[in-house]
Amino acid sequence: MQKPKIAVGFIGMLRGDWENNLANLIKDISSQYNADYFIASWNSISHFPGMNTGVANWTHKLLSLEFNKKFPAPKEVADKVLFYKYFPKVYKELSYAYEELGIDKQKLCKKMFSISSKIKNISLESQAYLSLHLVAGEYSYYLSNKVFRLIENYETMVKIRYDYIFLIRIDSQINDMGLKKFI
Repeated sequence: MQKPKIAVGFIGMLRGDWENNLANLIKDISSQYNADYFIASWNSISHFPGMNTGVANWTHKLLSLEFNKKFPAPKEVADKVLFYKYFPKVYKELSYAYEELGIDKQKLCKKMFSISSKIKNISLESQAYLSLHLVAGEYSYYLSNKVFRLIENYETMVKIRYDYIFLIRIDSQINDMGLKKFI
């Protein structure tokens, strides 16, 4: 039986230690599956996304699980309403996202391609223009469309057809998710 052809599209903002995270994602997936990888992201890096995470306990979203277990935040810090009440100046500073904008696309692509030879194509966009036209959730749809176009173009170029295409946020961690049942 022929092994299925798998494409994995990574989408989203490059955050924190994105290089190691991407390398680990590719290593974890490649240890079980023979996949080709495609990336659609922005030419910026988010060093700190700000506290506007959409969850009441912002520390769970922005700090690692290990850190939260070892040093649980007091409710006056963890709860955004209380944090604002008791520490308004700190809250204001932490509310802003800290991003490195306008990174040279060629240099960033070179870094990404150096992570794995299985990365077939990359699209990096400037978010500045799109910010005028898109709202939060639409960025994911935009990048999903971009990565699907990369995959389709690659399929046409090398005359193959992928059996499975997966989309994964570039800043996520994965487990097996029971894929062996399907693949």
